[in-house]
Amino acid sequence: MIASDLDSIREVLTDDEDALLVPAADAHALARGVRRVLDDAALADRLGRAAKARAAAFGWDARAKRMLDFIVAHASSREGSPA
Repeated sequence: MIASDLDSIREVLTDDEDALLVPAADAHALARGVRRVLDDAALADRLGRAAKARAAAFGWDARAKRMLDFIVAHASSREGSPA
């Protein structure tokens, strides 16, 4: 994955771990990033696997589990409290 190096993107992706982050609005940097991934199959594979694993954290199953855990934790803390 290749993405713009923005604060909001850095909250989700890490440069050279699950993405290559390039300066925003820099077409040459984007082209270099694309070329780097195309020229290095091992890098492409590593980034692809890491990005897929990271994306799983945002899937419906993971989100539903976090929501259920939140509800259970807060419901148990309110047991016995008037509605």
